[in-house]
Amino acid sequence: MLFRSVLMTGSPCCGLNAKDRTGVLAFLRPSAVYSPGGSLLGVPADLAGWLGRNSHLRSGRPSRIVVGGVAGTELDVSFASATVLGGCAHLFRVSFGVVRLCRGERARVGVLNVHGKQLLIFGQATPASHADVVYRSFRSILRTVRFGAVRAAGRVRSLILGSSNPTSDDELFFAREAARRSGGTLEISLRSNLYGEAATNEQNVIRDLVAGRLDLAWDPTRAWDLEGVTSLRALQAPFLVDNFPLLAKVITSPLADDLLSGSRAKGVVGLGLAAENLRRPLGAKKALASLDDFRGVRINVIASELSDATMRALGAQPMSVGAGRLLGDAFAFGRLDAAETAIEAVYSNGYARVAKHMTRNVVFYPKVIAIDANAAAFAELTPAQRTALREAAEATAARSTAAAAARDKADVAALCRAGLRFPRATSAQLAGLLAAVDPVYEALARDRLTARLVAEIQALKRQTAPGPGLALPAGCST
Repeated sequence: MLFRSVLMTGSPCCGLNAKDRTGVLAFLRPSAVYSPGGSLLGVPADLAGWLGRNSHLRSGRPSRIVVGGVAGTELDVSFASATVLGGCAHLFRVSFGVVRLCRGERARVGVLNVHGKQLLIFGQATPASHADVVYRSFRSILRTVRFGAVRAAGRVRSLILGSSNPTSDDELFFAREAARRSGGTLEISLRSNLYGEAATNEQNVIRDLVAGRLDLAWDPTRAWDLEGVTSLRALQAPFLVDNFPLLAKVITSPLADDLLSGSRAKGVVGLGLAAENLRRPLGAKKALASLDDFRGVRINVIASELSDATMRALGAQPMSVGAGRLLGDAFAFGRLDAAETAIEAVYSNGYARVAKHMTRNVVFYPKVIAIDANAAAFAELTPAQRTALREAAEATAARSTAAAAARDKADVAALCRAGLRFPRATSAQLAGLLAAVDPVYEALARDRLTARLVAEIQALKRQTAPGPGLALPAGCST
């Protein structure tokens, strides 16, 4: 169980939701600990005792805790001083990065011995003044935990799953499902943020998968057209898949197999698709709602031939500066006017500090994840393990759109408080945008499979209610 906030740097919550009471509860197996001097050491045999003696922490009296029938030790810790690595008290190295406490932060930590290995339960509340309230919620969650028995049947196969983004809840769900459905014979190790914020990070992950340097990849479908795979382009057709109910139907329907079919020629097995977000225009100084608004605008686009073609058809000037800090700096120093991005990306990267307008009903296309396997690595698995991976991907697809919609709902409220506004394009403006991308659809129609997939998605769209759309707090639309 891992709430997505634990994947953020530093405090579990950033300034955008500083007025909220929020929490992080994580089950972790540290691979190393930080010494007072900042070097990495092996995990001590008495992890709870090590925490209590850590000179960079203030610790409370240890107490007994029982989770899932397993007894352990629990204690409260808070920041006392920073390690030489700077700013915070660095504690543990885990699969997705570093666990640390910064000034003013506190946490409740439990240590259990589960199947002969130390398991760390890390709970943190923000703001710290609401810790007791949040910790009571954690207690309720911990009462539901059950630890399964160790399964020794079958040889355990470890697979590396690579991603260019921070580890997501859906990735963690997929890894857990694969382990569960394989009877414990599959173990998936997550490698996140590969290639940093570079504009080519998604392509590089795909190339690592094709070359066999990764067993599995969590790769955005938009990047495959740069590698010569065209079957996924229907997902990127402009203004086609523009709501979560439609996206849910597309990625859980038989269409998914056809969409993934093009990567087979690259030595890749497509296991399934997962929804990540919907892409909208974010403007630094103005909203982008009409063709006039797009004309001449320098707009950041995550690397994709089709995305570039769409922006050019709208009269904009596509650029590719990367994401995260690179994109924020480009906005701050006036090198960009706009970006095609997502609500959750604006929230997690703090873009609302430098760009103030996101047109809520202009959705270019979705960001969809292809859950892929290297064909050679996949062939080495047992039939039961291959089935487990496919079933885990299918289960991930089924949950991913609802999770993405929930993130948008939560993040919109925080972004409104941060000053971001969500104006609405008129029906006439939307019609003008759609007419402008006719040349993009003409180009897509030259590929027989893509033309069929676009037509089938259009038919599915006519049968699917788009849902209620974004729910905005009062005063957030203008």
